[in-house]
Amino acid sequence: MAHKKRVRVIKKIREGPGQWRFITLRRIGNRYVWDKRPGYYYIEWWEVKKRHRALAGQTPSEAAEIQRRKTNELMGELLAGGNHAALPDQGKATAISDAIKLFMDHVRVHSPDNPVCSIVREFCQFGRKNPILRELRNERC
Repeated sequence: MAHKKRVRVIKKIREGPGQWRFITLRRIGNRYVWDKRPGYYYIEWWEVKKRHRALAGQTPSEAAEIQRRKTNELMGELLAGGNHAALPDQGKATAISDAIKLFMDHVRVHSPDNPVCSIVREFCQFGRKNPILRELRNERC
């Protein structure tokens, strides 16, 4: 039996002042019949025995795109054996000095007459009292 992760699209509509209700969208085959009433679309899925809901936008196209992305995410987790995608390590962020070096090299190569170079030089001179900025000034400016 093939495993499938299903993500439904539902809509939250206003029935009266302060009264909101979730409605199920009708389907014809595999396609939704989009409701004309104003409201917000949500996606709904199950993980183990817990139901999850997330806002999917105000238009049918936004809701369909969010549903497609969530379905792909859940299928990826299923294929990976239930493991969530690894997030990048927070300790490996680009240092400011490295970012400025990369940016300045890019500017020098692609547009050497750009005034951004002078702005960065002024910034480095402004921060000469700060040890980090002093290091930048010594390296690049």
